[in-house]
Amino acid sequence: MTMKKITCLMLLFLAITTACYAERKELKYPNAVNPLFIDTTQIPSYEKFAQSIGFEIGVQYRYGDYVEINRTYHTGIAGNYEYLLLSTGGDENNFEAWTKFIQQPCGWEMTYYRNHDLTIIHETCHDDTRSFSYVRILKICKGKNPNLHLQ
Repeated sequence: MTMKKITCLMLLFLAITTACYAERKELKYPNAVNPLFIDTTQIPSYEKFAQSIGFEIGVQYRYGDYVEINRTYHTGIAGNYEYLLLSTGGDENNFEAWTKFIQQPCGWEMTYYRNHDLTIIHETCHDDTRSFSYVRILKICKGKNPNLHLQ
């Protein structure tokens, strides 16, 4: 296990144990207009669905690794996904919404994947130089759920 993965797992464990008193925790993002809540009691369910497509909840994946895992599991193949929501409002099909989203250092996006029948919320972040980007799966559920960010 790499040091980065151990650190991520420790941070996730800390977040889970800290949130034991509050089962529902709100995550904050720059210029977000849509709230995002994590129900810590659902993490085992999120983990099960994430593993079905090659991911782990809360692990930071380099963007290239994220893309490769998606290719391996055929997640997001042409015609099998639908953009649902961005943390900054709108979705990726709306040019203004997408432009606002990519200008943020960190944000989340929600997508429905038909071929897996999964709705996924993932966080995308980058450094100031935009030379390093990473992705984390935050929430995932079976079926199309455009309100997953609120649950």
